[in-house]
Amino acid sequence: MIVSPNPDATLEEGVAYLLRRGREAQVRLNEHDERLRAMEEHVPRRLDELRAETEEHVSKEITAAEWRYRPLRFVGALALACGLALATTANFL
Repeated sequence: MIVSPNPDATLEEGVAYLLRRGREAQVRLNEHDERLRAMEEHVPRRLDELRAETEEHVSKEITAAEWRYRPLRFVGALALACGLALATTANFL
């Protein structure tokens, strides 16, 4: 919305209007500056918290996956050893 002074206003009323609008604009600008400063402090801290949470979550998931597949890896190692033993035995026959 655009607000303008009364076209029939005197010079003093026009100056008073402009001074009042300048103060209002300064108050709004200061409020925006305060909100921006608060965001600049809050966002990096929250980002660090989220990064730490994510790293912890990923670490736990990787550890859990390693434990889930450990028996399969053991069976795979046994199958490889048996295959190598059978292949070596077949070469001697």
